[in-house]
Amino acid sequence: MSDSHVKKHDEATFELKLPINKPKVLWMKDGKPISPSDSKYNIEHGRYARLIVRDCMPDLDEAKYTAIIGDQEVSAHLTVQDYIEILK
Repeated sequence: MSDSHVKKHDEATFELKLPINKPKVLWMKDGKPISPSDSKYNIEHGRYARLIVRDCMPDLDEAKYTAIIGDQEVSAHLTVQDYIEILK
């Protein structure tokens, strides 16, 4: 899993390959569990575990995202670039 840099309103995807036995993955945002029922996120499990963050916003979604599998964890940061308006 690696850091993600996206533009405001884009989607960000965090992905990791799972062992054959497909263990349960717990996703966290800044140390707090992400609920699978939260419509902001799409959580997929299979041979790969994926967390998709929809409609990314700088103040709301920039964070450290962590996948916990048993006693192991892997983390990555999300950075959301806001639009810059250039006036002439």
